[in-house]
Amino acid sequence: MPLLDRVLKLRAQKAAAPDASPRPPRRRLRKILIGVAVAFVALIAFGFFAAPPILHSLLTSRLSEELGRKVTVGDIHINPFALSLEIRDFVIHEPDSPQRFVAFQRLKVDLDAVSIYRRAPVLSEVTLEKPYVNVVLLPRNRFNFTDLIEKFSKDKKPDEEPAKFSVNNIRIVGGELDVDDRPRKTKHQVRELALAVPFVSNLPYHGNIFVQPAFGASVNGTRFDLKGKSKPFSESRETDLELSLKDLDLPYYLRYVPMTLPYRIASARLDLDASIGFAQPAGKPSRLTVTATTALRAVRITTASDTPLIGFERLDVRTKPIDVFANTIAVASVKLTGADVNAIRQADGVLNLAILGATGDATAAEEKPPEPKPAGSAKPKTVTVDKIELSAARIRFQDDMVQPAFQTVVAPLDVVLEGISTAAGAPPAHLLLTATTDAQESLRIEGTASVADKSAAIDASLSQVPIPRYAAYYRNAIAFDIGSGTLSLSAHADVAAPPEGLSLLLSKGTLDLTALRLRKAGESADFLSLAQFSVKDTSLDLAQQRVTVGDILADKLDVRARRAKNGVVNLATLTPAKPAEAKPAPAAATDAAPARPWVVTLAHVLVDRSQVEFQDAVPATPVTLALSPTRVEVSDLVLGAPGTAKLALKTLLNGKGSLDASGTFALDPMTLDLKTRIANLDIPTFQPYFADRLNVTLAGARVGADGRLGVRLPAGKPVVISYEGDAGISKFAATDNRSGEDLLQWESLFFKGVRAKSEPFALAIREVSLTDFRSRLQVNADGTLNVQGLVVQDPAATPAESAEAPAKAGNPSDTKTASASPVPRSITIDQVTLQGGTVLFSDKLVKPNVSATL
Repeated sequence: MPLLDRVLKLRAQKAAAPDASPRPPRRRLRKILIGVAVAFVALIAFGFFAAPPILHSLLTSRLSEELGRKVTVGDIHINPFALSLEIRDFVIHEPDSPQRFVAFQRLKVDLDAVSIYRRAPVLSEVTLEKPYVNVVLLPRNRFNFTDLIEKFSKDKKPDEEPAKFSVNNIRIVGGELDVDDRPRKTKHQVRELALAVPFVSNLPYHGNIFVQPAFGASVNGTRFDLKGKSKPFSESRETDLELSLKDLDLPYYLRYVPMTLPYRIASARLDLDASIGFAQPAGKPSRLTVTATTALRAVRITTASDTPLIGFERLDVRTKPIDVFANTIAVASVKLTGADVNAIRQADGVLNLAILGATGDATAAEEKPPEPKPAGSAKPKTVTVDKIELSAARIRFQDDMVQPAFQTVVAPLDVVLEGISTAAGAPPAHLLLTATTDAQESLRIEGTASVADKSAAIDASLSQVPIPRYAAYYRNAIAFDIGSGTLSLSAHADVAAPPEGLSLLLSKGTLDLTALRLRKAGESADFLSLAQFSVKDTSLDLAQQRVTVGDILADKLDVRARRAKNGVVNLATLTPAKPAEAKPAPAAATDAAPARPWVVTLAHVLVDRSQVEFQDAVPATPVTLALSPTRVEVSDLVLGAPGTAKLALKTLLNGKGSLDASGTFALDPMTLDLKTRIANLDIPTFQPYFADRLNVTLAGARVGADGRLGVRLPAGKPVVISYEGDAGISKFAATDNRSGEDLLQWESLFFKGVRAKSEPFALAIREVSLTDFRSRLQVNADGTLNVQGLVVQDPAATPAESAEAPAKAGNPSDTKTASASPVPRSITIDQVTLQGGTVLFSDKLVKPNVSATL
């Protein structure tokens, strides 16, 4: 263009000056065309023949000098017609070495003629074939090209504007990269590298773009591909990229993480397929969407000493199109298969998996924690996950904190969670969890949960738990062994966490305990066995502090209590003795309101087909008392609030005497109102308890009663016991131990219409009947009666105490206290009937002895 401007300028000057002999226009135009043709031919000749040697010389000499490395070039071709440049077999060697640093087999560059108008290089196409780069990592974070970076960064002026350019349709084919990490003694290889870039430009130039964005390479044997479509000059400026990564060995690259991890990732393979879409419509917000499918395979994480921690076969994550600039993250599915967890609670209480949350010691300086953002500064993102699935998982758990160490294996463990969303008003997610242990215990949790509302409705059940298996956890808290017992639990729970506090509602709660056996160490028999214990229809309201139990059943409960010679009852020593502790100082009085008590309602309690046995070794003759079979039924019992419950009791004592009772009772204050019936209660069974106090042996005596028993325990007042009804003693026979003779016998002693009260004491009997009785009255040779001395006197007792002994024997209360009572005793008997009686009288004081029979 400068040549044409010069010709036009000369022509204008000559036209303005007077010319006596003007030349013909055709001759002048011919000269101009000849000059242009000569210049064009010269330019072409220079491009084809002179320029390549000049450029070859510049590259091999000047560039070698600038880089400090030998540069060799093969062939150079320039086509002035096509405005193209081609360089072959280009090599930059390492300093003082024949090894290649940067090389390529062929570089072809096409220059666009618009570069003249733009006054900046505009390349319409760039093709680079088989490029090669050798990167060497040296100690102290230096590279084999660090000297070049330092040199050219110093030559650059700080205020220098970047050069204008536009490079279009860039293609790299068959590239190779070698990385020699000498500090870590590791090498990396990149092969089959291919790159396609539509354009790189800082000029407002729109050329003919025919290359679609793409990238591909094989990195250490792992294939990596990226393909895309771009509309850089459309109204929406859309670009779509497809990224593919296959079988990436993650542990191979983790050595470059700038920190020391307290665990080791022994293996992990990554597959990734992602689509990235970008659009920037005019006048509208930009959109960047990402859709990805990720697979993490063959993962195994161990401790530094190669002890397994966690691992899994495969983790697949598939997302929906996610708009990065929007506030929604949508995940289609997350599936974890074949997880294997090795959890150990160490002797110091630390879980071995806790090291997975540690980040190690970073080599960089410690950074300051980020300042918290002000509340409400950013809108929270909405996260949705269609499905999370955990299948065929295995958890090995070992607890070294207890002795002996506890071990269990949970397998398989399966979890399915569907419809997760943090959006307000979204329907709750559905959860299903099932698990089985090596002891055939099973856990099942199913229900719904809402992340936005912080609420959940769950049905949970735990079945077939063998209690002795967990002895290590309760052994130190009890002083007996649990020989057997299987526990099952289930319940429905409604949980919510509103700002005002936690809300928990349990319903449909059940508990089943079967085949329970308890035995103290050193004993040959169980002190408790239970065929079945069940609790049904249980509900709990945390806010109201209320528990309601629908039905409790204890079937075939067998309790064996024993009192040793030292007076210790085995059931009183079921927990280890605690060391004496100093009494805490009394708390200072406060005006705070007392805590509201929990209210527990037991709708129905039944103890059926049960046996209670008591063996007492304290008396000289051991006593065995057995209540069997026993049936106890309680209804409408309320704990923690006023209320009246119903009670029904039926049992046999040692297979002979029967006891039936039914009525009502209350706990606050303690009251009892029962209709009782006692039949054939054998009194001689209890004789060892008073045998050492009486010189009488009971050969027989059966007690019976039919009436109403009442008990009251008013706060701060004596116990009040009352009875209304009939009572009697039948088949009575007593023998005098001193003489061996019969002392008293009767067939029936019946008290009809008895009304008794303990406080103040009052006794009223409408009729007393004694039938078929036989008694012996004898005056001994020393003038005493045989009825005297029936109570054994304590040799160490004082005469006053001896005088009071008979009174004490007849009445358990203290005689002195009774005599000091200001309330007189009231005893009334309306009628006494003696029938069919025999009295044998003998007097051995007189000589000869006198005997008489009435």
